[in-house]
Amino acid sequence: METAVLEPWLRRIRPWHGLAYGVGLLLTFGFLVLEPSNFDFRRFGVATLNAAMFAALFVVFGVATAWLFDAVKALRVGSGGASRVTDALAWLAVVPAVIASLLIASSVGGLDAPVVTIAIVGPLLAAAIVRWRGLPAVFGYASLAVGVLLGAARTLGGLPDLLAGF
Repeated sequence: METAVLEPWLRRIRPWHGLAYGVGLLLTFGFLVLEPSNFDFRRFGVATLNAAMFAALFVVFGVATAWLFDAVKALRVGSGGASRVTDALAWLAVVPAVIASLLIASSVGGLDAPVVTIAIVGPLLAAAIVRWRGLPAVFGYASLAVGVLLGAARTLGGLPDLLAGF
């Protein structure tokens, strides 16, 4: 779902759009996984290596998702049977994707910090509205930058504690 919102904004940096998407996800939402109070990073091996492997998952996910998005988009362009089936399956996937996205978005800041959720997930909605309404692209890029910067501050702020130990 986020890929569909971000695709128009990342289109300019092809073929690196998947990598940019993955790094953006890591910076924005990495604090959900790379949590300093999670002792498992030290309990199950070297904290630095464990954190690097979890960080790499974000980047690999971004690259794989961008590739899959482009493949499905190419299938939908045609007018044959494969195009119609792909279109129908895409529409069927929208409902669970929206539900999952809403559940994830509501858990980003936790129940005790709804401001975090609004500050980090809100820019995605703002970028979608900018694109939908045909507003100048600079507003969309600025909106996305705000979300990434807020998430990155939280993600990168917790890394020293995670790697050094509580």
